Amino acid sequence: MDERRRRRLVEWGKNAVIVLLLLSALWLVSRPQLYGGQIEEWLSTAFSAGEGGGAAPMVESVDVTQVVRPVRMAAMGEQGRYGTAYDAPGTAALFSATADLLNEALSSAQSPQRVTQQRWEEALSASPGLYFEFAGALPLSVMADLLSNGESGSTLTGTAARLCLCTGRDGTQLLYQDGEDGRYYAADAEVARLSAAVEGLTANGTQFAFERADCAALAPHTMLPAQTPQPVDYLTSAPLAAEENAAALREQLGFGVQGTASYEVADGTVYLNGGDALRLGTGGRVTFTAGEGELRFPVAAGPEGAAPVETMEAVYLLVQRAVSPWLGEGELHLARYETGEDGAVRIEFEYYLGGARVLLWDSSPAAAVTVQGGAVTDLSLCLRGYTAGSTASAVLPVTQAAAAVSAGEGEGGELLLCYRDLGGSSVSAGWAVTD
Repeated sequence: MDERRRRRLVEWGKNAVIVLLLLSALWLVSRPQLYGGQIEEWLSTAFSAGEGGGAAPMVESVDVTQVVRPVRMAAMGEQGRYGTAYDAPGTAALFSATADLLNEALSSAQSPQRVTQQRWEEALSASPGLYFEFAGALPLSVMADLLSNGESGSTLTGTAARLCLCTGRDGTQLLYQDGEDGRYYAADAEVARLSAAVEGLTANGTQFAFERADCAALAPHTMLPAQTPQPVDYLTSAPLAAEENAAALREQLGFGVQGTASYEVADGTVYLNGGDALRLGTGGRVTFTAGEGELRFPVAAGPEGAAPVETMEAVYLLVQRAVSPWLGEGELHLARYETGEDGAVRIEFEYYLGGARVLLWDSSPAAAVTVQGGAVTDLSLCLRGYTAGSTASAVLPVTQAAAAVSAGEGEGGELLLCYRDLGGSSVSAGWAVTD
């Protein structure tokens, strides 16, 4: 039995036990003589978690194969190109159906060879084909390990935020733009069912900037939807403004126990425990710095140190537990995984709303974690809550936005729909040019 199937069976078993316990509790509630009042109170607490302004249930586990998720995708079939720019549900559905194909390609890829930009652009129109765009350039070997739960055996080097699978006369190839040198590479790969994966998808007019003369000022890889996006505004909240939420976070991170000292600073409060320091800023920024004592957030490690899967599983669980109770309709996307010369691993995540990136007021990532010496040594989080509003953001048509780029600064950058979170009570979407 493979590891993924075993995990699914374990999760199914857990769910079955929970259902049986709830049914038993409901039966007891129906019998007043058997502690009905106490059980009713327990059920009320269990089912109300996450409603109103309260915290959602704590994240108990994560599926590391779900950590790597694209923010945009495209499928090229006989009918043309179907794209999912700024369509989070569409991207999730398409990736769910094709993640195994990307895993197969990364795991079986041969030694890559440099190709021209023209070859890359041809691949983005070739049928059958798939295009994946991630929140940031990630090491291909790490991407392969995460998608396969550590079983890929990939020998690929380099990093990439944009990858493409296409089938030609010589078989299937994996193409990508390297995140370091910006050049394009192709590797032969063994991928089954690529044609079947794109069958039935209807072309929706999605284009790339290199295909449009009126978008020549943009980075060629900019994905452009056929219709002007209609993103909604979001109401925002700062969870740490409520003392009960701050107390819950301190408890979760082990700073709400006896032996914790604290002192006030200009922009928040610093808590000290066992040599470790936790800073809760008034704007929602949380920082943790490990001391020299016992490891508070260890990462599982073998004789040669922690594998990427082990590191990511520990880090993602820690971040999700801290962020998800209040995040609401926001999503976390992995944007960086970098190993330094000293062995320290730096991992970053960004917030996304409806497929559009959230740009925070201090230009920092939503979460940043450093792992070294078998444990988390530094952690930075920006706790925010997002709830979809009832109004739509006023967004310029793509042609007008591209014309504005040509007339001003930012030529050669990627045009992206983003939400600028300045720390207020709401956010609206608009076009931004990024490097």
